[in-house]
Amino acid sequence: LADESEYIRDTSILAAQTLINNYADKSLNLFLPQLEKGLLDDNWRIRCSSVQLLGDLLFCISGQSGKMTTESEEDDNFASEEMYQAIVQALGIERRNKMLAGLYMGRSDVALLVRQNSLHVWKLVVTNTARTLKEILPTLITMLLGCLACNSYDKRQVAASTLGDLVRKLGERILPEIFPMLEKGLKSDLTQERQGVCIGLSEIIRETSRDYMQLYANSLFPTIRLALCDKEQEVRAAAAQTFDSLYTAVGQRVLEEILTPLVERLQGGKNEEEREMVLDGLQQIMAVKSNAVLPMIIPRLVQPPANTRALALFSSVAGPALYRYLPRIIPALVTSINQHKGNQDTLEEAVSVVLSIQEEPGLSVLVEELFKVGRHTSDSRRHAAMLLLEALCSRCHANLNEHVAQLIIFTTESLADKSQEVCESGWTALEALVTKVIGTKELPQYIGYLHKALKTCRQALEENGEDEELHGFALKGITPVLTVLKEGLLSGSQDDKEEG
Repeated sequence: LADESEYIRDTSILAAQTLINNYADKSLNLFLPQLEKGLLDDNWRIRCSSVQLLGDLLFCISGQSGKMTTESEEDDNFASEEMYQAIVQALGIERRNKMLAGLYMGRSDVALLVRQNSLHVWKLVVTNTARTLKEILPTLITMLLGCLACNSYDKRQVAASTLGDLVRKLGERILPEIFPMLEKGLKSDLTQERQGVCIGLSEIIRETSRDYMQLYANSLFPTIRLALCDKEQEVRAAAAQTFDSLYTAVGQRVLEEILTPLVERLQGGKNEEEREMVLDGLQQIMAVKSNAVLPMIIPRLVQPPANTRALALFSSVAGPALYRYLPRIIPALVTSINQHKGNQDTLEEAVSVVLSIQEEPGLSVLVEELFKVGRHTSDSRRHAAMLLLEALCSRCHANLNEHVAQLIIFTTESLADKSQEVCESGWTALEALVTKVIGTKELPQYIGYLHKALKTCRQALEENGEDEELHGFALKGITPVLTVLKEGLLSGSQDDKEEG
């Protein structure tokens, strides 16, 4: 039935249908276990064939033809009460429940043919969808939880979609029965079941009215908090989607009830492994809802001592929503670099935040803030700002063309700084600009900016009563400047050559 050859599949289904037509009355106990297993098979062709064969079996039992059309509204049913009772009498209540539960799940299958066949059979063997669902609900929920716990991603998706469909069909009144079962599933030892429960909760929340969710939100807050701190990354990612659905339904309450405790655990937790799980949970939320989350998280993270690791992780997924907070983030990063001087991890985390800014207007805000701190009276703060500028010039993959002139002027002027560390970082940043950011043919057009910056340096030296040897040149030479001037003399315009 799952063979790649259509001829073999067609022959197999005909053979199976012949067996069912000839032995439906005598061999139910042989057919039903295999069909029940096939309804939940990983292979969609097996599921599709099992639905078709189960339909043939039920039609034989009820005495109905399965060839009639069922094209109508989704919840229209064509079975008579006599046919339905004949099926119940032949199968028994328990087996009837299992078969119909598997059939109902097929209506939400990921494969179109399975969905179509399941809906067709359901309409011909069920008299009233809502009433039947209430009768088979315990069995259906048990099967759904089993699918939520399996390794197959398709099965977990089918189970989640079926849960959402249940809420649509039966209304919110069944939530008191479903939620406790799902909460229990989150305490399972199986990663797949915990992940599946989160996916199912998302579907249910999306299908439930806002008013009703307001009533049940309080019971869901602890559940989602628990899932966001799960030890497995897959569960945390699924929980973030559930958070997104709940935020859409409930609004700002979600931030207070879920985010605030998580941020407190992040900042106050003593267990490093626990902090890492909380941090990743928050990062997963940031990836789906950064605009809503940042206003609450950023003010807490930039308070001294700034949490540079969290800022680095969040900036990687926050996108443009982060730009408006750069005037608060950059000074906090500079302070943190100074407080942990020599700590390479802290510096790399701060650099990660800087490098995450890839587009305008974020780059403009970033450069402006770095310039602002780079003019600070404190040597250590200027040095920290220059370290970040150095990383921006040497490692950034964004387009810096709009800022090259400003960067050349600023880094060149830093060569006159009284701090040796600032001079060295400024020299390295200028070299990166010349060799990595600006194309060779474009160098001559920046000679004027370089000239202007060098004049400013000379004026600074004269005002300080020092000799005319620029600190940065004395430390590391004139290579970056010479590169620009040489290119201007070789390939620049007449004006460029003259100024060079």
